[in-house]
Amino acid sequence: MPDACGRDPGVTRPEAAAIVERDDPALYATALFAGEPLRDRLMVLYAFDCELSRAARASAESLIPRMRLQWWRDVIEEAARGVPPKAHEVAGPLGTLVTGRADDAGLRAALEDMVASREVELSGPFHEAAFTAWCDGRYGGLTRAALCLAGVSEDATGVGRVLGTASALRLALRQGRDGHPTFLPGLTGTERAALGRGTVDETLAPKLAAFAEDARQMLASLRQTRRAWPRAAVPILLPLRRAARVLDAVVEGKGGLGQIDEIDVPFEGLRLALAAARGRW
Repeated sequence: MPDACGRDPGVTRPEAAAIVERDDPALYATALFAGEPLRDRLMVLYAFDCELSRAARASAESLIPRMRLQWWRDVIEEAARGVPPKAHEVAGPLGTLVTGRADDAGLRAALEDMVASREVELSGPFHEAAFTAWCDGRYGGLTRAALCLAGVSEDATGVGRVLGTASALRLALRQGRDGHPTFLPGLTGTERAALGRGTVDETLAPKLAAFAEDARQMLASLRQTRRAWPRAAVPILLPLRRAARVLDAVVEGKGGLGQIDEIDVPFEGLRLALAAARGRW
């Protein structure tokens, strides 16, 4: 039960918020617009997402990342059984969060999908089905879990696919340069090699633009339903604004993928605050 200040005892952890602020400042900024106790719950959830990212990158060999991801799956399962939370800066409050909602199968399923999506990441280059599963698990799962914490019941499939597409585009050149498989689906070996050299050739550019345009159309459809979404969902959906900038940059050719990091500023300041106040994600 929340205390007199609206906080959940055992769930509020400054360490969790600090992890999100350090590892995903854009997501941290959007969570600040949630009221209490939702803000504390979102910080724990988002810190869990950051920890999954760290686990998936733990080693070039897939065994160690898979072991770490299984550890997080065990945290969720133990919490659902009522096992006392682990003494860990994120696993502890996450376990408390799940235990406090032991009747909410939707939350647990979303968290488990988030873990499974990181295992998909470890399986190599994406084809269309793998990409869809990754979007639905990593970003759709994160959104579903956040909506559960807000007490909102809405379909997050479209949200997950828009966020996943924007993320895959935003990370493509960095992954290529680092020698990691890109999350973009359906690329030929030649196209993946070009990304590895930090380039987007004349055959790849229109493919990426079409990929981004599909997601942009999906976002436009989502925004047509904006008035039907509960107010509590607004902070959870604000990351769609960041995704829109990435998709626009790729479709409209504003410097190509190489300039996305410059266009994709992590915090909009006043514009983000105004958007949150108006519910305009």
